[in-house]
Amino acid sequence: MDKEEALQRFRAYLERRFCGRRTPVDYVSDVRQFQRVCPKPWYEVTVADVDAFVDGMHEAALKPATVKRRVTALKAYFDLVAEEEGLLTQENPARCSARLNRGAN
Repeated sequence: MDKEEALQRFRAYLERRFCGRRTPVDYVSDVRQFQRVCPKPWYEVTVADVDAFVDGMHEAALKPATVKRRVTALKAYFDLVAEEEGLLTQENPARCSARLNRGAN
């Protein structure tokens, strides 16, 4: 599935799960931001790509809560697309990120 179809499915999933909340809008926006800095297909994204995204957010002095929300959105996105594609053994690079908590103290 291409990126746009994956995002549409992700949005639909989030709208079912978080009906009436802002979460779908925020999470889809978060994934789009990641895709702008890492335009690879989802199945080629590595832990290093996610770490670089997190490092960039820390360098931009984003609040720890914002960084965590964006990584959470990526975790949910990669989980969903792997499940939709039947690739449940595919490593979720956002779940393996070593950079998430850096500077959060």
